[in-house]
Amino acid sequence: MDIDFLFVNDNSTDRVEIIHEFFKDFDNCSFMNLTKNVGKANAIRLGIKKTLEYGVSEIKKIGYLDFDAAIAPGEIKRLNELFERFLSEGKKVDSIWASRVNLKGRYVKRTFTRHIYSRIVTTILGLSYPDLPYDSQCGFKIFLNTSEFSKVFDSAFKTRWFVDLEILERFNQLMNKPLIIWEEPLLKWNDIKSQNFKLINLFNLIYELFYISIKLRSIRN
Repeated sequence: MDIDFLFVNDNSTDRVEIIHEFFKDFDNCSFMNLTKNVGKANAIRLGIKKTLEYGVSEIKKIGYLDFDAAIAPGEIKRLNELFERFLSEGKKVDSIWASRVNLKGRYVKRTFTRHIYSRIVTTILGLSYPDLPYDSQCGFKIFLNTSEFSKVFDSAFKTRWFVDLEILERFNQLMNKPLIIWEEPLLKWNDIKSQNFKLINLFNLIYELFYISIKLRSIRN
């Protein structure tokens, strides 16, 4: 699998040294330790900016993945190969977004609470942007990298939980066209309990929903 990984430690206390110890000898793995917690969205942003220091022209695709073992390693390879096939066929796709859909023949396990939360958020945001992907919150996405796309990460993101949609909105504003997304249902995904999800501050969530709703409405056709 011809993929390089950058592990971004957002000043975590979750024994991340175990991850470093396991992957340190892999040639395609590197590490970035942040001195303070900046939240998921800006940890992704800083990681991508660090990666792009190697040169935009050297990197054809770039993406991010939640490191919680929810997504099977084989899915990373499969979606990357799918994107490669689209590019070789000349298919117009800017990004592939993994989607957690419990179809027959798939192994997609989600807690009832997390599923309901996801559907409520999607329904609310869909009022502002009807073309919203089915599962915008899934933590695995790949983007076609260009010098124009890299500008999406020039400034800090405003939300902690809706980085995917901030990227979608910024892309639209910068390019004056919508981000062409291919949603690919995962073959396997297993819900991992998350303290961040359980203890998320309700008022911050409401504020971020309000903020991103306004942003999405501004690019609505």
